[in-house]
Amino acid sequence: SELALARVTELLTPRTYRSSPPSEWLPAVVEMRRRMQDERTQPETRARHLKLGPGGLADVEFGVQLLQLRHGAACQAARAPQLGTAIAALQQAGVMTTAEAHTLH
Repeated sequence: SELALARVTELLTPRTYRSSPPSEWLPAVVEMRRRMQDERTQPETRARHLKLGPGGLADVEFGVQLLQLRHGAACQAARAPQLGTAIAALQQAGVMTTAEAHTLH
């Protein structure tokens, strides 16, 4: 129900968007991204895999989501679930430059 979802969001938001995320989050996310790439792509096609290869869509998503975790406590707009909206909010908050936001879009 809508009320249950609101309650879960209320409970999880302070745990997700912290003013100072735990230092172990970054290495854990980097390792998760590496495993995802290694387990879901073949070495011979990895470099040109649009989603999971280096610089692919997954890298953009992971990078933006890390910035959301890091800056979401101070910038509620950055918590947007849509990638493009989150990029725009992070740029507006000064977390990334206009050129960086344009590149990610």
